Parts: sequence; C-alpha cells; structure tokens
Amino acid sequence: MSGSWPAWPRAPNCWSLELVTNAVKTTVGRDGLAVSLRLSGDSTRILAEVWDADPRPPVLKPLGDDGLPDPGEEGGRGLFLVAMLSSRWNWYPTQDPPGKVVWCEMEAAGREGYCST
Repeated sequence: MSGSWPAWPRAPNCWSLELVTNAVKTTVGRDGLAVSLRLSGDSTRILAEVWDADPRPPVLKPLGDDGLPDPGEEGGRGLFLVAMLSSRWNWYPTQDPPGKVVWCEMEAAGREGYCST
C-alpha cells in the first residue's frame, strides 16, 4: 500500500480470508446459497463483513496452556487469527436472508506498524 493509503498494522487479506473460508465451509451443501463479502473503510479503519447461511454463532475453540490453538487440530485457528489480527470482531444474526454476518475491523497505524503481506 502506498500513496495516500494508511499503513495497516496487520494484513487485512489474512483476517478477511479467514472469515470467508469459515463462511464457505458452513455454506457448502446448501443449494443456491452463496457467501457475501463486503469491505468498507476510510483513512482510519477497514471493516470486513461476511454473510453466510448458517445462523449458528461462530465459536472460538479453547486455547492451550500457552494461549494458542492446538497445532495438531485440523481447524480452529481462523477465528483466533481474526481475534488477534483485528481491532475488534463480532457477529449478528440476519433475518432476510437467514444466516449471520461475522465482521471484523482493523484500525490504521503509523508506518512503523506496516505489514506488507
């Protein structure tokens, strides 16, 4: 990111990809349903919102004694990464269409916090 773009302390593509991956996993096998991603922002923050057809809330898996997800597990690190890399995150149910939106937000930082990945 260069020019008038703010410096982002963590890679937005990482946490938005995690949200989309989780949404795709919960929507697979539901005929005619898609996943929706909306990105918005300004010079101070980026907001990623992902809709999927599963109304169940997202669940953070329990962490180990070291405060990290179990590296031996097949999954369970996505929401952990979102929680660690974003400024804040949450979810809300939707009525039409039924399902939920999981969202996360990242605030801009000074150049010293820039992450180019």
